[in-house]
Amino acid sequence: MKIYKIWFLSIVSLLTMAPILTGFAEDYAFFYGNGCQHCAKVEEFFDDNTVTEKFDIEFKEVYFDRDNIKDFMSYLDKLHLDSSQVGVPFLVINSGADCTYLNGDQPIIDYFTKKLAKSDT
Repeated sequence: MKIYKIWFLSIVSLLTMAPILTGFAEDYAFFYGNGCQHCAKVEEFFDDNTVTEKFDIEFKEVYFDRDNIKDFMSYLDKLHLDSSQVGVPFLVINSGADCTYLNGDQPIIDYFTKKLAKSDT
């Protein structure tokens, strides 16, 4: 019985310490449109800087894919945004329980430029 208690306490300790030790991993949803010049600028930056190899980014084309439009609208609801206020390119940043966003090519490029600089040091 004592072994089970030790095992249980070890597991609980690891689970409570994991976020502190590792930080919350971020994953991203990148909403874009085929033919969008601003989206193409971000995609070119991603390619030139191998961003997709370093970060977990899910690409979601919204001009022609209804499922991706539904996902986009769900995020807008979650973020309390009106679809008339935003467009593509649109990046959702999921970090643990937090969810934030960036809208527009330059804010997204600036964000990953800073992330890449941190990862190089």
